[in-house]
Order: sequence, then C-alpha cells, then structure tokens
Amino acid sequence: MAKYDNIAKTYHEIRIAGKAFYNEYYEVPAMLKLLPKVSGKNVLDLGCGSGVYTKILLKRGAKVVGVDISKNMIDIAKIYAPGAKYLCQDMAKLRLPKNYFDIAFSSLAVPYLVERLPMLKAVYKSLKKNGVFLFSITNPLMEIKDSFDKGTKHYSLIGYVYDNKKKKVEIHGDYFKSKWVLSRWRASRWGRVIAIRHYHRTLEYIINTCVKSGFNITGLYEPQPINIGKKYDAMHYKLRKQLPYFMILKLQK
Repeated sequence: MAKYDNIAKTYHEIRIAGKAFYNEYYEVPAMLKLLPKVSGKNVLDLGCGSGVYTKILLKRGAKVVGVDISKNMIDIAKIYAPGAKYLCQDMAKLRLPKNYFDIAFSSLAVPYLVERLPMLKAVYKSLKKNGVFLFSITNPLMEIKDSFDKGTKHYSLIGYVYDNKKKKVEIHGDYFKSKWVLSRWRASRWGRVIAIRHYHRTLEYIINTCVKSGFNITGLYEPQPINIGKKYDAMHYKLRKQLPYFMILKLQK
C-alpha cells in the first residue's frame, strides 16, 4: 500500500514508542488476551506491517511468517523482528502453503480489502485442521459516522434528528452503503494529519463471508480499553468505554 510505504518509518517510531492509545491501550491488549498459545506453532501474521506483533509472537516462541503489501514496512520488520520469514504480498491475492499454519493472526488489516472472501478462502486453505484465525477490524458502526467541525466543536454523529415542527428527518450515516471511508490520524511527530482509507462493510457481510469461506465462528468481541489507558488519554478512554471502535473475530477451520 503506497500510503504505508510513505509513512512506514514514522508509523513504526510511533508504535514502538507506545504513543498510540488505540493500539497500545485498546486493540493490542484485547488481541493478545484472545490469542491462543503460540509456542512451537506455525503462525501467519497477515498485514504484519513493521513487525510490532511479529516480535511479540516470536518472543512467545512462535515460528512466524509475516505478510504485508508494503515493501518499506517489510524492510523495517526484518530489522525490528528478525527470525521471521517475510513475504511481500497483496492480501487480496495471497499465495500461501496449504495446511501449514496452526494460527493466522491479523491486526486491523482486513478492512483494507473491498472483497474479503478470496483472502478468507486463502487463509482457510493455509490452516491445519482446527486451525484458528484471529483478526481485528474497525467496528462497522463506527465507520458510518458523519464527522464535521462547527465553531470550536467537532461532531461525530450516527443516527437521526427529527424536526417535530417541519416533520423532517436529518439522517447521519448510511450503514448499508458499502464505501471507502477515511481514518484520520493526528500525531505531533507526524507533523500533519494522515488519512488512511479502509472499506466499510456491514456486519451481515462480515459474518456471512466468514461462514461462506468455510470457517466456524467461535467468537465475536467488542473490546474496551484497559484501565491504565485512562491515565494516558482520559478523553478517548471514556469515549471507547461507551462507544466501541474495534471488533475482533475468532474463526476455526
């Protein structure tokens, strides 16, 4: 992905510095809590990026194959998390060994795909019998919000406003429309706002595509930030204790 090629170095610096609330205090603890034991297992790290999770998996004794579309990310991962095998591949066109992996793992990479069935089928074929695929995505409800600034306030709205006098409804968000949406990351060390596109799909699509690929769904989770996150970012901690931003699915072959 060209965008990640452009920001690979800075992205990695932010991640290893522990400065990303949504990763370090939210998505990462939830994923690791659900991760099966990996020691001695063949593990696929799909969308491995700069190797942040790859390094964790290696430390836990896994034999890891990391896959990412960004060559720059892969180059960083080879230095940061040596000991894994790395493949520069498009997740939409995976070429993986059959019946090889015990566990497949993917952190927030699946939403970059418009069509997810080919990827799911490829992962399914690559797993051994009873193999597990654990992956995180953006909560589909959070992808449809209307965001805008008005004066000093920033609005992020989902739902509707009904005018009783005019008998008119103002709708915010279109859940059933599949489309590209933007995630805007603000970080002082980037010096600017970084916009990353991902593709909105309904929960119906997500669930049915998993089933159609052959997997059994063994868990669906909507995690909350860990308590220590409140000290780091009280506003976003409060926000995500009430409004979920991520969703995690656990599948089995």
